[in-house]
Amino acid sequence: MVGLAGGAFSGDKVQKGFEAGLSISQNPYMEMMFQGIGFRSFKFDFVLRPRHEKELEEVGAILKAFREFSRPSWNKSFGGQAFMNYPMEFDIQFLTLEGTESYFGSNFVENQHLPTLKPCVLSNVDTNYTPQSIWAAHKAGAPVAVTLGLSFQETELVMAEDIQSTDWP
Repeated sequence: MVGLAGGAFSGDKVQKGFEAGLSISQNPYMEMMFQGIGFRSFKFDFVLRPRHEKELEEVGAILKAFREFSRPSWNKSFGGQAFMNYPMEFDIQFLTLEGTESYFGSNFVENQHLPTLKPCVLSNVDTNYTPQSIWAAHKAGAPVAVTLGLSFQETELVMAEDIQSTDWP
């Protein structure tokens, strides 16, 4: 115990000295078995197939928005380019229809069969303009299909208490 306290305040060499002086050693297996956990990350892939000019514009706006939201911005209030604002945070929920009605204005509830996600940031945006490995374009050169890959990472750790508090149907 003295070695642990000494190591916490003075570094590894002092801790080793205490351990040698007391003929004890800290159990290294606990550190090998558990070295912490990382933040959960996950990816969603979408295939966008614009059919006409208006949908081409909408796909372009979607791609631009996700790229923008995945990056920080300069905080001009604090010295121009000395500080950055964090990128956008996302609150992603998996929803399902409540009841049997199937129109868009229906009531949606959180889907209990899928995980509950904590707030997250968009860590990467992948675009593939040849989803079937063949280039095909509309008249103006816009691709016929685009695969959009969105990689997210949660900003909070998922702990055992979070899993215990979820209701699995």
